[in-house]
Amino acid sequence: MVSRARARLLALALPEAVERDHHGLPSFRVGDRIFATQWDDDHMNVMLDEDGILTAVHHEPETCEQVWWGKRLARLRIYGLLSGVDCS
Repeated sequence: MVSRARARLLALALPEAVERDHHGLPSFRVGDRIFATQWDDDHMNVMLDEDGILTAVHHEPETCEQVWWGKRLARLRIYGLLSGVDCS
């Protein structure tokens, strides 16, 4: 598990990454493309290609799940963020 603050720092450590609001949620972007959102205190959504999503779910089924947008596998939901706790 990782803290919400640590997940934010990791996202912002990527080259050219910025944090911006997305419908009231923190989102992390490069250019105008969102690559992750902090959905709530316990979940983070990460936008990966289909193979990346399936691989993560296969290797970490207790903490990762597929998220569909209509008929398209759209993102990976990661469980286990801890609000206010640094487990790094």
